[in-house]
Amino acid sequence: MSRRQNWCDSPFLFGKSGRRHFKNSSQGPGGHDIIQGMEQIGIVNGKTKVILGFGSVEKPTFYAETTSKGHDKRHKKHADDMGITFKQWLNEAADLLNAYAGEDYLDWYEPGDRLFYRFDTKKSRIVIGTENQSINTYFALPKSSYKNYLPDLV
Repeated sequence: MSRRQNWCDSPFLFGKSGRRHFKNSSQGPGGHDIIQGMEQIGIVNGKTKVILGFGSVEKPTFYAETTSKGHDKRHKKHADDMGITFKQWLNEAADLLNAYAGEDYLDWYEPGDRLFYRFDTKKSRIVIGTENQSINTYFALPKSSYKNYLPDLV
């Protein structure tokens, strides 16, 4: 296995059972994987370092509101693309971020921009929330875009 590998496509990460696991790992707080007591570091799009999971970061409760009302036109387009209303979009995004960690979710935190990411592997949807408890964006992520959004293991 190469040193760097896509988090989502890794058979090392998703075994035959489909459960997330790593060699020599244990479950940390909130069900997040910790390797020998250290945070797992990933990299997104070849440049941005992220912390995999939310275990060491205090995740706020997210509300069904957007970060910037100026972007709501774009958010409404995402809702239309997903076949839901804007109100449903807001509620689904907040519910996804607020849900307990589970085997269907890939979680990571970007310390530089202080953003919380969750990718729903069953629905192929990604949501991004801010430390200010608002929704930055939520949209269906096509498989062709995984490499641009999902972290690689480092």
